[in-house]
Formats: sequence, structure tokens, C-alpha cells
Amino acid sequence: MGNIFIYWTLQSFCLLTCIICGAIISKSKYNYWKTAFPLVIVYSLVEGLRWNRGVDYPHYCQDLISYSYADYSEPLYLGWISLFKASGLSYWVAFVLYSALLIISYLKLVKNFRNSAYLSLPLFFIITNLAAENLIRQYLAVPFVILCIDQVWRKKWIVAGAFALVAANIHYSAIIPLAVIALYEISKLGKVQVFFRKLTLTKKPYILIALFLFTFFFWKSSYMNELAGYIFMFDISTEAHGAGYLSDRWLTTEGIADFSGQRQISLIARTLMLGTYLPAIYFGFYAMKNNAKVGICFWFSYLAIIIDNIRGDFEIYDRIEQWFLYITPVLYAIVYENIKSRNIKIAYGILLFLQFFFYSFIKNIGSMPYFGCAFVWDK
Repeated sequence: MGNIFIYWTLQSFCLLTCIICGAIISKSKYNYWKTAFPLVIVYSLVEGLRWNRGVDYPHYCQDLISYSYADYSEPLYLGWISLFKASGLSYWVAFVLYSALLIISYLKLVKNFRNSAYLSLPLFFIITNLAAENLIRQYLAVPFVILCIDQVWRKKWIVAGAFALVAANIHYSAIIPLAVIALYEISKLGKVQVFFRKLTLTKKPYILIALFLFTFFFWKSSYMNELAGYIFMFDISTEAHGAGYLSDRWLTTEGIADFSGQRQISLIARTLMLGTYLPAIYFGFYAMKNNAKVGICFWFSYLAIIIDNIRGDFEIYDRIEQWFLYITPVLYAIVYENIKSRNIKIAYGILLFLQFFFYSFIKNIGSMPYFGCAFVWDK
């Protein structure tokens, strides 16, 4: 069960460490990694030592201790768990390493936008915390997607390709964000870039905003039934572990009726979401024009926002959203940092605080987390 006071004390300490390290990184010229080192230690231990942190946790514990829970087909993940079992180390060491890998890779990404680290680091902790705790193998692959992005920015294509292969061979669905990265880079090549520059879509953000508003206000869960038809066209039946997700239970309204009911979001929450997402799309679009590195951050964030609008309670779409969600803190921070109007900046800062710091964290302090509050010493 765990101690709820200890849980929230450690969670608050981790968030505070994100804020302090982010502020120092943003405002000083101290060595980046020396400044970030305390955050690496705190995050790795607080998150890595969490026990039974979601429905998938026992499965991945089993992988590390005895036999594999599922018939995985990703060779690198299979190789890793075999190597770890041979080491004789306690299972929790692996989870600490998973968390360390995630925060280190994210810090490497943030280094490209260190002026906004004071906001992107705490937002990363708040936004990804629950998913990173539960979707363990997916978030083991996420760092290698992030490292792939960093190497793409450096034009080190072979290294980027190597990281992409690692990600896909830990979790095959990593091909989703990797395909987006590839398409974005292809769009910048020669004649392809000339073609895209002529499109209205690439000149102004209004079509993107219109699509966002449609999915935000008018999307219905029943539309998923139509969308599922296209997904079923991709036959992955040979991959047993993944094939289980491609069923009516996971992809259509049958899954909603069978499982958890329609996704309920309060009017206040929807208002905050609208106020957070809309400026991120509008100002992020123009930030992308001024800084080429923002491009991938923008498109990852835009996809995460659109998927969040349409996913309802379908778990498979939530898992797809997670492939892009971890980049959104970077875009939110860049947008906030680059807003010129003082009044708009204050307003957006208030929205970010209410949406994430207050409603997603402060308001929940003292309540029992969805995945419990235990650490390994509570086992």
C-alpha cells in the first residue's frame, strides 16, 4: 500500500528539484550537466524505486526475475532482460536505470533550448509522470527516440539511425514517432521543400487551428469506428503481443461501452485545455519558422494535442499519444518564453500554472494516486 505522506513528499521534492535545476540552467552559464546532475539522481531514485506503479509493473518485474510475461518479438528487449537476469542484480536496479535513461535523454533534448528549461523540466515531470510509471517498455524506448531527434538535429544520420533501430527493437510501435521524424526531414529536402512552401498549410497556422477546433468541439467517439476500419487494414497478426490491441475492444466504441465509459472532462478542465493548446499551436507554428529545431517539437506536440482530443477512453490511442506527449513541455516552454506581449505572456503563464501545476499536481496532493503510493521498501 505504501505511505501517502512519503509518496507526496518525494513527488514534491522531485518537482522542486526540476524547478530549481531548470531555473539555474536557464539563468546561468554553469556547466550544464553538473547543474543537471542532482535532477538525474533525484528523478532516477524517486521514479525508479516506485513499487507496483501501474498494471504493467508486475509483468515487467516478472521479465526481470523469472520468465518473460509475454511472447515479445523485440530482440533488443529480449536480449536486455536475459542480460539483466544473468547479472544477478535486484529487479529495482533496472527500473532506476530506466528512469535515469529517460531523464538524461530528455535533458539532452532540453539542452538545445536551455533558456526555457525553468519551465520545460517541471512540466515534463508533471505531464509524463503517470504514463512513464505505467507504460514501462514504451518509455524505455522513448529515450532512444529522443536521442534520435538530437542526432538528426546534429545531422549525424548514422547515429540517428542506430538510435532509431534501438527504439524500434525495444518497442515496435516506436516506428510511429520515427516515421514522423523521417517525413518531417524529407519535407525539408530540395524540391520537396519547395512544394511544401507553396501549400497554405505551411504558410499560416489557420488550417491546423481549424482541425484542432473541429476535433476539440465536434469529434464524436463513434468516429472511431470508421477510423478503426483503416487501422485493421494493417495486418500485424504475426506480432502476437501487439495484435491483441487491434480489436473492437481497443479501437471502437465497443471498447468504451465494455470498459470505462465516455471520457468525462469538466468544463473548467476543457477551458484550460483550450487556453493551453490554442496558443501553443498558434505561437509554436511561428516559433518553428524562426528555429528549425522547433519543427519536430511542434509537430510532435500538435499530433499529441489532436490525438488527445479524439482518443476518448481508448487505451490504444492513449498509447499512441504517449509517443508524442513527452515533447509538449518543450513546446509550451518555448512558446511562453517567446511571447512578446507582456499581458499575453502573463495570461498564458496563468493558464499553464492552472492546467498543470495546480490541477495536475497541487490539487492532488494528499489524495491516493491511481497506481498507489508504494515504493520498493513497502513490498
